[in-house]
Amino acid sequence: MLSQKATPRDVSVNEYMLGYLAAKGEYHPEQPGEFKPGVVNRLDRNTSGLVLAAKSLAVAQALSEQLREKNSFEKFYLACVKGEVREAMRLSAFLYKDKSGNRVCIRKTRESEEDREIQTAFRPLAIRDNLSLLEVELLTGRSHQIRAQLAAVGHPIIGDPKYGDRTENSYFMQRYGLKTSAFTRISTALSDGRGCAQTTERKNNLGNTSRTVLGTLSGGKLKWEPGTAAAFADLFSRS
Repeated sequence: MLSQKATPRDVSVNEYMLGYLAAKGEYHPEQPGEFKPGVVNRLDRNTSGLVLAAKSLAVAQALSEQLREKNSFEKFYLACVKGEVREAMRLSAFLYKDKSGNRVCIRKTRESEEDREIQTAFRPLAIRDNLSLLEVELLTGRSHQIRAQLAAVGHPIIGDPKYGDRTENSYFMQRYGLKTSAFTRISTALSDGRGCAQTTERKNNLGNTSRTVLGTLSGGKLKWEPGTAAAFADLFSRS
């Protein structure tokens, strides 16, 4: 499900939220001039995770301003990637977006005025059978940034139809029924620690040990697409 509509026919998280608030009597669409609650951040298609939303104009404005400010929010994701990542890394590069093809290109140096500087940090949580489970921090927020940057350094996200490895994706589809990216947002918090919006998993220090990760996966606490948790638990729990 999309976080916001891409076409008029789409039904997104936004529509579900409006329906829920209307049913609770907290939103009255028939009243002219009333503020319309809405999602204030987007997730890429094929990416699951936390979404921020506002029920009032004041909150919407405050969240939007904070999202625009550099280093205002800390954003963490969980991803299963191809290849063995043995140490934490911080990547810097430039991103160019081809709007006609809705695809981005990662470059080592700036080649045009449209190139945008990007930074992504990650650390390995578990490694198994030439796959790595990563905690990824989004340091700059650009379209497809994490997916494209990981792919550019040889670690594409499993299940990613745009930047992923077709052979790996086909294997996970056939064995686990994985139809989308093994990639989800697990935490969004103000950089000073206030106003945290996060899953229980990060509150419990997700990633400190692979045992914590496996418990999270097998317990079904992360609401990913069918096949994702089963695939991870099977892969990383084998000794």
